[in-house]
Amino acid sequence: MPGKRKRTSNDAQWCLNNSNTLTVKDFAIEFGLTDRQYTVTRYRNILRAHFSRDRRESLLQDLDGWKKSLDAKNFWKEQARKQTIAETRVRCSAFVDAIIHEEGPKGSSIINDDSNNNVESSSSSSTNNRDRGTNINNSDDNNHNDRSISERNHNSSNNNINKLFNDDEFIKVTRIINEVAEKTKTIRTAKLELLTLAASMEGGNKASVVEGVANLLTKLPRVEILNMDKLGEVELQTTYYDALLSELIADQDKNVALRWPNKSTDEEQTDIRPDAIVSTIMQHDFGYPVGFGEVKPGNSSTTKHSVSLDVLRLGIASKRAIDKWKLNSCLGFMINGFDLTFFITKKQHKNCYTMLDIAQFTYASSLSNLHSFVSLMNLNKLTKVGRCFWNECHATHVTRDDEAGAMANDDAGVVPISELYALISRTRNRTLGTSSRY
Repeated sequence: MPGKRKRTSNDAQWCLNNSNTLTVKDFAIEFGLTDRQYTVTRYRNILRAHFSRDRRESLLQDLDGWKKSLDAKNFWKEQARKQTIAETRVRCSAFVDAIIHEEGPKGSSIINDDSNNNVESSSSSSTNNRDRGTNINNSDDNNHNDRSISERNHNSSNNNINKLFNDDEFIKVTRIINEVAEKTKTIRTAKLELLTLAASMEGGNKASVVEGVANLLTKLPRVEILNMDKLGEVELQTTYYDALLSELIADQDKNVALRWPNKSTDEEQTDIRPDAIVSTIMQHDFGYPVGFGEVKPGNSSTTKHSVSLDVLRLGIASKRAIDKWKLNSCLGFMINGFDLTFFITKKQHKNCYTMLDIAQFTYASSLSNLHSFVSLMNLNKLTKVGRCFWNECHATHVTRDDEAGAMANDDAGVVPISELYALISRTRNRTLGTSSRY
């Protein structure tokens, strides 16, 4: 009995049907192939198995010539980008659900649209003070809106800041970034397009994230600086991080500024001098802090011990700010080279504070790898970090009687950081597996 004839596969049959105009590029597009090595190998195998010798040699010569062309490089780069987008879409939904539950303090209102959740009312606050959003540094009602982060601003923007990036917005951002990396679009044109996209968004944190990415186009070097020992803290602050953070956690319309003073926020407590301070602006002066940042260059001079001490200082500075200024929560961020981590410190109970790690990023070090940083996952995480900051980090309501008592008692209860350092062992072990992510 004669053997059964082997059935021709769909891709091989398609190649036979289109043999007159066949190219590996058309083959990849037809079957949605994004892996270059697999596509070329499969294409060659089909040619060897189903085409005559003369036609096969002709097509293989065309393949070898096309592989060396600029069109081939651009094509496979675009296919790789499509594959990344497809994989990100699959993973993003599960990730967003997980981060919603992990990124904020217990009982916080990060994903709650109810504006009443944004404020922890003090039992001693009067109804009149709650309506006005009284600040503990407030001396008169007329200056209040200019001197604090108004909770009415937080509540009015809740509907906008709860939105995340959709596929169309993400694709627009990544396409612009890729065109800059490939030098097919000027930085000026790309920045204008990103700012136009941000302006078309309905306010909130998405627009701030896009504006921050637009700023990175004019600040980041085109290629990565490999010798980290030549990058100092000031250069990391000004060249890399300020462009994004100044849009994400600062807003001149709300009288909130990101500063890099390397100075204490309190004239009476000078033992901690954070590298960055997120401050309110009160008339012609800086007001109370709502966030702090520490920077380490992440080079050979940075040790796990020094990074751990910076995280400790962030926690202590945040705790002091919460106590003195009656903050609902306080933001902290730790920069270690191109690793960026955000924290939220919150007073859960008398003498009980939590410092929660809400997000970590591997930051962009150049325009050539900016597309890796601006993933859908990271864009949404940045949006959520901004939402957490604007919803949580503000002064709660206090009465004016509380103000006098707070100013008198808070400084008296402060433990100098030198006493905390004395509790830390002076011995160090470089082989310990302590994470240096922060």
